[in-house]
Amino acid sequence: MKLKDTQGAGKKHLLLDTTFTLRLISNGQLVPGEGQRLLSVFLSLVREVDPALAAELHDSKRIKPFSVSFLFGEIPSGLSKGSEKNSISDTGKEFFFRVTTFDQRLSEVWKGGVLPCVEGKTIRIGSELFVVSDYTFEEETIVDIYRRHIIDNMDPGTVIVLRFHTPTAFRSGRANFLFPEPRFVWLSLNRAWSNVAPVDLGRDLHLWAEKEIRVSKYDLKTNILHFDRYRQIGFTGHCEYRVHTDEVNRLKSYHLLADFSRYSGVGIKTTMGMGQTTRLQ
Repeated sequence: MKLKDTQGAGKKHLLLDTTFTLRLISNGQLVPGEGQRLLSVFLSLVREVDPALAAELHDSKRIKPFSVSFLFGEIPSGLSKGSEKNSISDTGKEFFFRVTTFDQRLSEVWKGGVLPCVEGKTIRIGSELFVVSDYTFEEETIVDIYRRHIIDNMDPGTVIVLRFHTPTAFRSGRANFLFPEPRFVWLSLNRAWSNVAPVDLGRDLHLWAEKEIRVSKYDLKTNILHFDRYRQIGFTGHCEYRVHTDEVNRLKSYHLLADFSRYSGVGIKTTMGMGQTTRLQ
């Protein structure tokens, strides 16, 4: 397992984690979740800078190299109980949403073209108007993660804890699965990693994960995320895993992908509010 092109590679494979603060400036209605509408907001922001890239992201059938959360904030309680729209009249109220990118071209466009012009921009989510009042972002590279875990980390430890911030689910065959089994988690992460990274961690890593990783603790609950024409059930909370292997490189790969989850998300519909994940330990 060797990273290609490490000479000067710190400038490549950029990963970004951005959180926007939105201030409500109109009286309108919101539907619970709004994940698909925030996907539209994300693509519109990219389209203003690079229309061709936005079209590629929209049309691509491959794993999309970004994640978008739903809208966070204090929403009337009725919104969590049904799919009906509810009015919000408290102008000035603040909301938040989070975007991650893990493709070099997209991250460059996002950092160099979108973010410098986004503060003060008016955006529409459903029938509501918001102004972007602030944003924060953090960055690193795939090379940083690789070096931290594969090259520098001599004692990675056997415990990994993941927090699932937004409803998460996995699709296998025709069924959805609502528990973060190791094979589902590390299959999802490895597919996303392989789509953008210059190093292959092994296409069967999830099969090893099924044998070598066990859930030791969890605190999870199911939630409903509302889309325009249907609802999607997922779980949120945290899960602790213990790794049982003598193969150090595989152990390091599990840790590497756990860190990468911050950018890739986990499971289905990560571009529409689901599966946003971070590592706690």
